[in-house]
Amino acid sequence: MGRQPRQGHLAAAAKAGLLEFAIGTAFGGAASLLAYLGQRFDWELAAGRRHDRRAADRLIIAALISATVGYVLFVLGCVAAFCAIDM
Repeated sequence: MGRQPRQGHLAAAAKAGLLEFAIGTAFGGAASLLAYLGQRFDWELAAGRRHDRRAADRLIIAALISATVGYVLFVLGCVAAFCAIDM
């Protein structure tokens, strides 16, 4: 049989994985909200209610950055969970 991991190492790796998943989920939610707001600004711009295109562009860029950070954290969470299982 293989060497049994100590409970402390397993718990720490599991906590790190869950924390990264939770933060990734928060960034994913923020990306969704920012994308919605960016589309709303775009719609108001097309309807003639707004004249500042930069605000919509900034919201969309912030949404893309937030989504990218969220996906990176999801991947890191997967790696941490895999390492916890593989110990």
